[in-house]
Order: sequence, then structure tokens, then C-alpha cells
Amino acid sequence: MVATTFLSDDLRSYVVEGQILLIEDRLDSARYTISVSRTTNMSDTDFPDKVRLSWRGGRPDLVAGDRVRVQAMLSSPPEPVRPGGYDYARQLYFEGIGGVGYAVAMPLKLTTDTAPQRLSIFVENIRDRIATRISEALISVSPEARAVCIALVTGKRDGIDDDTEQILRDAGLAHLLAISGLHLGLVAGILFGTTRWLLVWNEHIALHYPVKKIAALVALGGAFIYLFISGAAWSTQRAFIMTAVVFVAILMDRRGISLRNVAIAALLILIVRPEALLQAGFQMSFAAVTVLIAVYEWYSHNQLTWRQRIQTDYLQAGWIKKGLVYFGGLTATSVLAGLATAPFGIFHFNRYAAYGLAGNLLAMPVMAALIMPCAIIAILLIPVGLDWLMWRAMAFSVEIVLFFAASVSSLPGAVTDVAQVSSFAFYAIIIGGLILCLLRSPIRLAGAFVIAAGGLLALGSEQPDILVSRNGKNLALQLPIGEDRKLTPLSVSREKFTLENWLRANGEGENLTGTQTLRSVLREMPAHGACRRSTCLINFSDAHRILIDTRQNVPSLDCAQATIFILPNAAHNQSEDICEATIIDRAYIARSGALSIRLREGSPDILTNRVFRGNRPWVQHP
Repeated sequence: MVATTFLSDDLRSYVVEGQILLIEDRLDSARYTISVSRTTNMSDTDFPDKVRLSWRGGRPDLVAGDRVRVQAMLSSPPEPVRPGGYDYARQLYFEGIGGVGYAVAMPLKLTTDTAPQRLSIFVENIRDRIATRISEALISVSPEARAVCIALVTGKRDGIDDDTEQILRDAGLAHLLAISGLHLGLVAGILFGTTRWLLVWNEHIALHYPVKKIAALVALGGAFIYLFISGAAWSTQRAFIMTAVVFVAILMDRRGISLRNVAIAALLILIVRPEALLQAGFQMSFAAVTVLIAVYEWYSHNQLTWRQRIQTDYLQAGWIKKGLVYFGGLTATSVLAGLATAPFGIFHFNRYAAYGLAGNLLAMPVMAALIMPCAIIAILLIPVGLDWLMWRAMAFSVEIVLFFAASVSSLPGAVTDVAQVSSFAFYAIIIGGLILCLLRSPIRLAGAFVIAAGGLLALGSEQPDILVSRNGKNLALQLPIGEDRKLTPLSVSREKFTLENWLRANGEGENLTGTQTLRSVLREMPAHGACRRSTCLINFSDAHRILIDTRQNVPSLDCAQATIFILPNAAHNQSEDICEATIIDRAYIARSGALSIRLREGSPDILTNRVFRGNRPWVQHP
């Protein structure tokens, strides 16, 4: 389903009635996705089918499926904070959500829908009940461990605070929170291995029934249940499809692990949700699994004798040697997955976790041996009421992982901030990786050279010299500070979310502490310009001088004073053909949205949100 109607860009008050589809409980708020049935302000044809709104205050007694009335401030989804940045409106468009905002009063419950509920609401209520059960069983443990346990079982990550997410991200363990191949593979593998082990204890069953196929059916059923309990995110769908292909292959006495399975999973997901192709999670998930299976196939085909010798030695080895082989395989898997996902993490998130290998080597054994087995046993014990024992064991194991994550993330140089890589360099790296993984002939080695070429292009990626926010309330310039060029904003108190994104894309992280404003930098470096009251004149280069005037009324412009005039709060009244300077005023920003400028010889290169986003259904042009 896609959004057929968007609200206006202006935040306006509406009274909305509809059915709750999804509730996301956060630390200090709740977020509701509502299927709108009527509104008092607009006709049904003018209002979007679904809206998403937040409520800060007491938790109302609401569940998915309830009908509510709520007064809210709503607008269309925001546009990217910079051209080429993350487009939240595109994501919500494909989710069918045409308005976002916040409730100004507690949602009022009208009735509980007694009609047959849609499957999504039924599943959502089961997830909520499991999350509540885990929370009640772990009331005495730390909130961080409790929230992670809920996330690992139900996929609800809303209770995890920013600090915990940051620690896991910096330790290279952010993938633990996204229900994907790791989690589904562990669930299916544990069920498959345990079922097969239990069945072979009975001689009659072992000799007269297809034990392996029975175990495969049990694992497939468990994976299917976990798919829905965890929220059926597309990454989980991908993992389930690949898991299903593996176990169906076992049922048909065929080989299960191959790149064909990856292609089948990708094709099925893209048929249902083609927009997933542009999502970072989809790209990283398929990149990791493609590289792992490609290396596994190469190893199976070209190192047969060596592989057989290792397997024979492993079966005859003691526990110490088996442990070393296990950690050797875990190390190889972590290295390959890290190399496969690093370009995507750098391109989408502008950061690289340097000690991700160490974090995974410490955390993954705990995840595989303790956390997921405890979760499976706890789910099975819910009918008899003894699940609280395993939830507490799971929470204790999660505390160990969080300790490892905190230790790794606190190491010097744990995270490297990387400036935005050009799309051309990023695509070159992807193409090189596909050549290296998919081709069988010696030509595949050419992929390594394409990856290297993409890396060199990435190192030479240029960053914008000027950034202007989508409403003109803030802007930033690249100025030389010390030995580096740093992004210098007009203000650090306005548009903080936008400024944090600008800094992250510039390779400076998103911490505003220590960020100098344009006025303070020019006071220390008068050779680069000066600010007086509401104006700043910057000597950017020999070819470009920039005048920023924040007044609401600028009566006239001295065209000889600067080559670029930025008037975020005023509309200039001077004819374009009289002044050869580039003039960016309030009307220009309103038409273009956020914009970035690269200053070259001659006229500046201006890229706007309107040009970059094009004329697509989720884009609203004034």
C-alpha cells in the first residue's frame, strides 16, 4: 500500500478518528499509526489514509485495533535535510502514511473494534502481550537489558535508549538489534539440531522415519512463527525466505546453501516491496550473505581435499581444538561480513566501527549459546507460566553482551567518522563486489580492481561548500579551521537535527559540542571576513565572496560587494538581469527546499532538493 494523499507542509491542527494499527512505546512517549476513517477539518478525499503521531504524557489504555479520536498537529513528512540525504517522505509513502506530527491531547478511546481484525492487528497484539510479559518478568533488571530482550524477541526497539544503541553501534554490534538472518538462522538451527538430536534417541524413530526431514519441518515452522512475532520486517522476510529455501531443499534432498537462494529471496522481496532496494538494511543484509555464500562456494569447489581433512580432524579433535576451529570460523565470518557491509555503512551512516571484529568475537558466542536458546525455551514455557526463569537468564546474557559492547566502544579510535562518499564511487564498489562474487571465471578478479578504483574515487569525494536548510533558518559554510576545513554554521541553537546531519555527512560526527559559529570563527580569523549585526561577509576565495543578510527587509543590494547573496528571510526586489551575482532569497529557498552549493571557478554549482528528488509521488512542490 502506498500513500495516495499527503498533507500540506505547514503544521496544522486536525481532529482525527480512526483505528490504531501500530503502537510503538518509547522511553518518554508513544507513537501511533492510525488508519483514518474521518476528520472534522477536511473531506475524506483530501485526507491521507494513514497518519503517524506521537504522544508525550500518560500511557493511555490502548491496544492495536482500538478506535480513537485525537486532536493532533500534523503535516506532510519532512523533506531531506540536504540534497541526497535520507528521504523520510519516500519511506512513509510506501508505508501508506501521508501525515506525521504529534497529539496535543491524550487519544480518546471510542470503542474496541468488534469486527474481524486484520491479521496485522492480531499479530501486533500478540507482540504487545509478549513484550509486556517480558517487561513484567524483568522488572528487577536494568532497563537497557530489558529493552534489548524485548527487541530480540518481538522486534520492538522503541524502548532502547539512544546511549545503548550508540554503544552497540560503536562496537559493531548494531546488527544484533535488527531481526535478520542471524536471529532467524539461530532459531531455525537450534530447533533443527535439537529436534533431530531428540528424535535419534529413539531407535525405532531413527530407523523408520526421516528424522532429518521432520527436524527441517519443525525448524521451518518455528522460523515462520518467529517471523510474525518479530514484526515481519523486510530483513526478517529475506532471512525467512532464504531459511525456507534451505529447509525445503533438505525436504527434497537437494543442496540448500547457494547464491541461487540469495537471488530467489531478493526477487521475491523486490516483487512485493520494490522500494526495499534503496534501503540501507536491505543492501547490507544481502551484501553480507552474498559475500559469505560466495566464499563458501569457492571454498567448497576449490578446496575439497583441504575441507575434508579439516572436517575429519574436527570430528576426531578434543574440545580445545574444536573451540579453536569454532572461533576461527567465527573470525572469518565476522571479517567477511564486516568487509561486505562497510561500504554501505560508510555511505549511508558516515561512520565505521574499527573494532567490529573484536565486538563480534566477544558477543556472538553469547548470542548463539545463551541468548537465543533462552528466548526459544522461554516462548515454549509461556503456556505453563515458567517463562520468567528463562527471561531472566536471557537478560543476564544480554548484560554480558552490553558489557562487552561498552568495553569495545570505549577503546580509543573505536569509531571513524567519514565524509559523504560520492554516489559514483559507491556504485563502483558495489559493481566490483558483484563481479568478484558472482562470476566463476578468472575475470572475477577484475572486480577487485573495480573496488579499488571505487575506493580511490571515494577518497576524492567533494563536500558542499555551503548548505542551506529547507526553511532557511540555518546555513553552514566550509571554512579553514586549523589544518582542516570544517563546517561552520550560522547558529548552533537552530535546526539542531539538521545541523547534526550536516556535520555527520561532513565527516565530523554529530556532536554539536565544540562547534563554532560563523561569527566566532570570523572574529578569530578576520582575513576570511567579518560579521556586523545581521550581516556577514565571507571572503571564501579569490573568485567568490558571500554576503549573508538575515534581515526581513533588504532594500537594495550592492552587486559589486559579493558574488553570492544569501537572504534567508527576505525577498529581494532587484531585477536579476541588473545584478550578475547569484541571489538566494526566501522565495528561492521556498521553491527549492534545502540546497547545497559547490563553489567553482565561474558560477557556483547549486543542487536543490527539488532538482534531486524530481517529480515523484512523495514529493510536494510549492
